[in-house]
Amino acid sequence: MTDAAAIAVGDFLAAWEHPQLEEFLRFFSEDAVFEDGARQRQCHGIDAIKAELEEQMTFGSVVIRVNALVSDGRTVMVERVDRFDFGGKPLAVAVVGVFEVDASGRISRWREYYDLKSVSEQLEATEKTVPGGPASL
Repeated sequence: MTDAAAIAVGDFLAAWEHPQLEEFLRFFSEDAVFEDGARQRQCHGIDAIKAELEEQMTFGSVVIRVNALVSDGRTVMVERVDRFDFGGKPLAVAVVGVFEVDASGRISRWREYYDLKSVSEQLEATEKTVPGGPASL
């Protein structure tokens, strides 16, 4: 990663290993947008993203293995596997994230794509549901 947008996204992903809300918020512009394609959820603005991040942090630390990272100007696409422990059970989620980074190096748009059914099937073993998602698919 040699360009500023790719570095910003890489730093954001690395921060998940030791998640701290205030640390995460410094990566985003005030008017940033988060879109979770699988859950059909959109968050507009830093306050909505803060609430979303707090919810995601209930999973604890996440080890992210980046399979591919491609950047073109201010757009960064990342294919990755997120691994974390939930309810004492390991969970692995294949994700494609698309980020847009503004001129100040902050994420202005963050889109996530993954298979929600796969996540739900893994969570069934823990008798949990996806936060903000349907109870069953």
